[in-house]
Amino acid sequence: MKKDFAFIDAQRQSAHLIRRNGEVKVGEKITFASGSIEESLQSFKGQYVLLGIEEDIGPRANGGFGGAMSAFKAFLSRFLNMQANQFMNTDNLMILGRAKFECVETEFESLRQAVGEMDEFLTEIIAKIYTYNKVPVVVGGGHNNAYPLMKAYFQTVGRTLDVVNLDPHADFRSMEGRHSGNSFSYAKHEGYLNSYTVHGLHKQYNSQEMLLRMEKEGVIFSCFEHYLDGERVLWSDAGEYAAIHKEGYGVELDLDSIENMPSSAMTPVGWSLFDTRRWLRQLAKENPVYFNFTEGAPDLDSNGNYKVGKALAYFVSDLIEK
Repeated sequence: MKKDFAFIDAQRQSAHLIRRNGEVKVGEKITFASGSIEESLQSFKGQYVLLGIEEDIGPRANGGFGGAMSAFKAFLSRFLNMQANQFMNTDNLMILGRAKFECVETEFESLRQAVGEMDEFLTEIIAKIYTYNKVPVVVGGGHNNAYPLMKAYFQTVGRTLDVVNLDPHADFRSMEGRHSGNSFSYAKHEGYLNSYTVHGLHKQYNSQEMLLRMEKEGVIFSCFEHYLDGERVLWSDAGEYAAIHKEGYGVELDLDSIENMPSSAMTPVGWSLFDTRRWLRQLAKENPVYFNFTEGAPDLDSNGNYKVGKALAYFVSDLIEK
């Protein structure tokens, strides 16, 4: 497996940024890390540090589709060209850089071994973000990258973490080797995850075996059909969760949950972007300790760069809105 980390240098910025007379774009105002990770984190005075991840190994190791490799690039093209106006606090976000992973293997055993290597590589980077009391914002890649976010938090802060996930799938599958479907079962088993809550599971796409294991481990979940039938309200559940978990929580937003969004497990029945943003904004108000925007797969749709990139740009802009 090939792996590396790179800052978003001036050449990369220019490749995504479209300048216009009379306008100031986010890409012209936002802070980009350079030199060294530690020096950049130490000097940055804002709250959020964004790490892009370019990989689709985790979803492929889970028997799913690739395509998540290009989500971060799609995001950059849309986010950097948003307007830096009175509604945006661009001083509150630094783009650290991107971690890229490539694996040409197709066998599950090799892919899962590669995910384990990614876990170690990302845990080291993310731990540095926590060390400087910043909130990591991860954009791109598979849901396998939830695991290093939880592990790095435990290693740095010294306590287990509560996590809430908007996702049609619980990703609490058996520990059969690391992939995008078992970040939370591994984190629970290894003592990094305290409580795990999933909003909007699809009844038809979570196995009975996994549901029984979730019950045994105390996983809390609601089903999409609960909202469909009017039994629950999504953003109310988000607000209630944030109010209860005052010591901090991780926020997982799987793009699989959004209707017709190009993703590793695209669904024709899901949340609108209106619903999703309202859920996210409720959780962003209180005490989030990380955000993970995952599973977007622009390569799986002819208009995927626009759909995925713009959705991710909106999510990140919601965090730095004044």
